[in-house]
Amino acid sequence: MRFAVRPGARVASMFLVVLASTLLSSGAALASCAEPPPLEEALGAAETVFVGTVTGVRFDGRVASFEVEDVWKGDLGGSAVVNGGPSLAELEASAAQGQSVHTSVDRSYEPGRRYLVLSYRSDAGVLADNACSSTRIYTADLAGLRPETAYEPAPQSETGGEGIATWTVVALVVAGIGVGAGIGLGLRSVRHRPPPGAAPA
Repeated sequence: MRFAVRPGARVASMFLVVLASTLLSSGAALASCAEPPPLEEALGAAETVFVGTVTGVRFDGRVASFEVEDVWKGDLGGSAVVNGGPSLAELEASAAQGQSVHTSVDRSYEPGRRYLVLSYRSDAGVLADNACSSTRIYTADLAGLRPETAYEPAPQSETGGEGIATWTVVALVVAGIGVGAGIGLGLRSVRHRPPPGAAPA
């Protein structure tokens, strides 16, 4: 026996299938992250922690350049690059093929926003992050968690002691060459000076 399926029922069935697929996908993405630990515990476990403002982004906001304002943990200068997605090698390879690779735990950053960044590792100088970390928009209430060992990085425009020492060595070498050349010319002049009483050549 055949049963006729009304067009309205068919559309409703398709809608339910799509809705179920969407919910399952969302649940899988949410299940990718475990329950986050308390922030104090996360700060202790992170490899690098800093407060900074996003100055530029790439790869759909997942790779961000930061102006570092305050370093809570780790060794950083005045700027840092944070990757909240797959490895840079994967991102660049997929972009070269006109494609885009994503994971369920990608984190994106907003230009101009100030963050407290908790990075768990670094890869070739790029700090790694994702949506499961305790990275968050920086708010005033977080200031109470700032450790006593935190420090402000020196501005990149400043010349460090190493740079001053290098230029000092260069200046001394140049001065030494000049003095040596002057002595050499003086000796050459004395060598070619005729002895007293000798007839000029």
